[in-house]
Order: sequence, then structure tokens, then C-alpha cells
Amino acid sequence: MKTILALMIWMASLAAFAQTNIDHFKTISVTNWVQPGPYLRIVNGQLYNTAYSQLWGEPVLGLPRTGTDGHPIKYVVVPDKWEGDVLMCNVYGISYWWETYTGAEQDDPPSFCKTIAIYHARSNLILNQATIFHCMKVADLVENNRWVSEAYDCGIQDTNPVPIVKFIKVKSN
Repeated sequence: MKTILALMIWMASLAAFAQTNIDHFKTISVTNWVQPGPYLRIVNGQLYNTAYSQLWGEPVLGLPRTGTDGHPIKYVVVPDKWEGDVLMCNVYGISYWWETYTGAEQDDPPSFCKTIAIYHARSNLILNQATIFHCMKVADLVENNRWVSEAYDCGIQDTNPVPIVKFIKVKSN
């Protein structure tokens, strides 16, 4: 009998708590406009988020990763010269393997693979020094109806403010 009475009192206390627990807060959305980060880039008038877009990467994508001898190949992009506002670069492949006893990486001499054109590259690049580019493939560079090279675009920084929406709780009146 005492157990049933205790159970009834416990259930009544839960019901009383539920009836008096009134939410005095409401959730609202607030929009802040901030300057975009370096990951928002514009190519051909289209805005891209380089952190999430699968179209962005290094210009060596699609090249074979192993040589005919079975050794892996790493690629380096070397800026060669500026032609107007276009940076012409050479891509070299370096076949490498690990030495049997020491485990040290052994490189073959670099071999020329292709020449590429890069639009909107950083202007402070050092020519003839290997550099990493994060860019997007665009239409090939053609001059005077003659194919010149594959083309990539690093895009230009977006300057339009970006909305950041946050949800906050405020006390309701």
C-alpha cells in the first residue's frame, strides 16, 4: 500500500513539474554580413567555394601516378614566364623509389610532361621554383586558332559580403 501511495505521489510530482515548466525563451535567427574568406573564388563570373568544390585541385590531376617501371611518380609545377596576365608553367614528373637498406627516397631526374597556362596566379611567385597551385580547369588556351596549352584558373577573391545566419535564444515578454 505504501508503495502504491509513493508511486502516485511521484507521478503527481512529475505532472506538476510539467505544468509549471513554461518556456520563457524563443529562438530567433540573426543574419550578420561578413567579408568572405580566401576560399570563395570567382571564375568566369561563377562563385566557387574551393574548400568544397570538386572542380578545384592541383593541375597535375589526371596524370599517371606510376611509371612503366612500377615506381610512383610525383609531379611538380614550375612557373616559367609571364605572358601578359597569364603565367606559363612547366609540369615535370619525378619517378622515385625507396632505397632498400636505408629507406631513403631516391629520385630519378625530372622529366618534362607538359606546359600549362594559369590565369589569376599570385603575382609574387618566384619563377623557376616549384610551386603548389590550387586551381580549376578551364577552356584550353588558344591563340590565332592554334592550341597553346591546357589552362587553369586560380580565380579572383570574392569581395561581396557573405551572410552568416545564427540562431539565438532570447527571453520572450
